[in-house]
Amino acid sequence: MAEATVFNFIDLFSGVGGMSLGFSDNTPEGFCTFKPRLMVDVDSEAREVALRNFPETPFLLADIHQLSANQIRQYAGLEPEEPIHLLLGGPPCQGFSYLGKRALEDERNALVLDYFRLVKELRPLVCVMENVPLVMTAMKGAFIGDIGDGLSSLGYASSADILIASDYGVPQLRKRAFVIAYRSELSLVPQFPPRTHERVSTAALTNMNGRAVFEKERLPYVSVEEAIGDLPVLKAGEGDDVSFYGSEPKSPYQEWAREGSIAVFNHRSRAHSVSIPRQSRGPYGVSRSKRLVRGALTRPPVALCRLKAACQFQICIWSIRLSSVSWLRM
Repeated sequence: MAEATVFNFIDLFSGVGGMSLGFSDNTPEGFCTFKPRLMVDVDSEAREVALRNFPETPFLLADIHQLSANQIRQYAGLEPEEPIHLLLGGPPCQGFSYLGKRALEDERNALVLDYFRLVKELRPLVCVMENVPLVMTAMKGAFIGDIGDGLSSLGYASSADILIASDYGVPQLRKRAFVIAYRSELSLVPQFPPRTHERVSTAALTNMNGRAVFEKERLPYVSVEEAIGDLPVLKAGEGDDVSFYGSEPKSPYQEWAREGSIAVFNHRSRAHSVSIPRQSRGPYGVSRSKRLVRGALTRPPVALCRLKAACQFQICIWSIRLSSVSWLRM
């Protein structure tokens, strides 16, 4: 059997490593693998969590604004001619008010320009940017237009869209804007992967594993119960840093979430007083303020959980990764 092709990637603005997690998971087909060469962020607490989950990946605690491409390559341990296949990043951008100037001229968006600078200097084959959905509509589309123009000026063809986590099997109705850019010499237009899951009306819910599928080759959304219904039941104020399951997995998602897990970490319930104000409630009577946390990996006290923002787009990123594999193999 032929050895799997290895693609290098660097994760800028990495945080605890949600994007890296999505790309690092093994590809089912087995013909390629993505190797994280460096994670970069200015948050020291994020670094502590990331190193517990990626102990073999260097983490550079630094301000992107002060880093050069040569420094990044050096910290990543790349040889002079070794390519960077993929550059990930979610640069913060908050300058959405339009005052007659181009969006990227706003000083609050300086980190986006730093990202472009590193794209220019590092010349990855592919760039993937992630941000809040507002970037797609801010300034009547001028902001995302400036991002596309910036990438085009650097020699990249790009596509942008808003992805919903639940459309890719994540039990959360959370939206994120993604920009995918291919280096122009690849002569390919980036395309986003098709949705793998669909919404099923409440009336069609028969049981957790027997719901109807209304569109061919699509699965029903994963519910909160399917995702965390196997966690130990807690009363207010109960819980511990380490606890254990009291039942077998009750859904395919729970089976997936338990892979490699030896226990439940950081599963606690807040000790609310009896006079706590009534909270607003979301769909199916679940309080929007409720937070259920569990460890996703085997190294305590890891805070990556099934519903937490740090890893909620793992499956989205995994899908984006697979959509790029065809040309990476050329």
